Amino acid sequence: MFWKKDPPAQGGSARTKRDSGDEALDSLGLVLRVLGEHAFDTDRLEARDVRELFEDWSSRVLIGGRGEEKGRDWGGLRRFVTEHRREESEYVRRAVGDLREAVQSFARCVTRGMTADQDDDSGLRVQCARLSQAAETNDIELLREQAARMVDLTSRALERREARHEQHVQILSEQLRKLQSELSTARESAARDPLTKLYNRAALDAQLERLVDLGQLLGKPPCVMMVDIDHFKALNDTHGHVMGDNALREVANCLQRSFLRKEDFVARYGGEEFSILVLDCDEAGAERLTQRVLEAIRQISIPAGASPIRPTVSVGLAWLQRGDTPATWIDRADAALYRAKHSGRNRAEISPREVVAPLGEERRGSLRPQGTSQGSARRVSQRPEGSP
Repeated sequence: MFWKKDPPAQGGSARTKRDSGDEALDSLGLVLRVLGEHAFDTDRLEARDVRELFEDWSSRVLIGGRGEEKGRDWGGLRRFVTEHRREESEYVRRAVGDLREAVQSFARCVTRGMTADQDDDSGLRVQCARLSQAAETNDIELLREQAARMVDLTSRALERREARHEQHVQILSEQLRKLQSELSTARESAARDPLTKLYNRAALDAQLERLVDLGQLLGKPPCVMMVDIDHFKALNDTHGHVMGDNALREVANCLQRSFLRKEDFVARYGGEEFSILVLDCDEAGAERLTQRVLEAIRQISIPAGASPIRPTVSVGLAWLQRGDTPATWIDRADAALYRAKHSGRNRAEISPREVVAPLGEERRGSLRPQGTSQGSARRVSQRPEGSP
């Protein structure tokens, strides 16, 4: 009959189920990776180790090809996630408990101090009443006795109060030092990228704001370098995300070692891109800095089977200019970076520097790029196209 429909093909139903299963595996792998990305230190493991464990489990979930169960340990995954969540919960509960104990200790000190002060004040009020009564009797001996007792009670009350206050200050100082240490550690951890241990994007944004505000007061303008790992997507696709993370850590460590001054600021901008803020940088210094970065990264060798990975980077540098915001400053460095990328990678481009004439001189021609024509840029440490 025309209203009867043919049953669906068996192959189509199986294919739909297989596609749904693959999508579920992809989603589970992504969830595990995200959990690792936002891990924090616990008593047993550092955040970096936790991230690696979650990355490993994410890979094991997807191992063996689509639709295959080989290599997947679902029971082990459940035990790992359950145990890790328990460790995180205990760590947070204890950290909150330490804070609660500090607050309660403060409250106890205040309460005990107030109670003891009230007891002393009550005794002094009673003695004041007795002294007043003695004054009304015109009995000199009684008046002298009550006055002496009043002086004695007042003196001892003041001594006890001073001793209590010193003890309370000592207790509270110890609690505050402990809290300050924990808060400092937490603040530093919050400002760090969990994978590379460099400053994170939020810390970078705050530092950019500070330098933009203070830039006009500095003797030489600060500069920002944007550093991007060349062909990073191909590295990830060829060697996997674990090896990609290793490359990010190696490059981050290399950059950190290359900029050791206290005022230098090295951060992970995002993905495979890094930012470096350097104070009092002139043209010659910019040439040296970009050369230092390129040469240092070229020395990295990451074991990967028969052929080690030898990453390279492209670099863009820009100075802070008058009227800049953090966004416009970064944009110029990014533009220089992409010129380096489009020119063959494994090299650096330096944006022209704005030169401002000293106050009192003619403004005519006071804004010009130093050492180059307007709109041009210098290329640093170019290597042959066939170099690694």
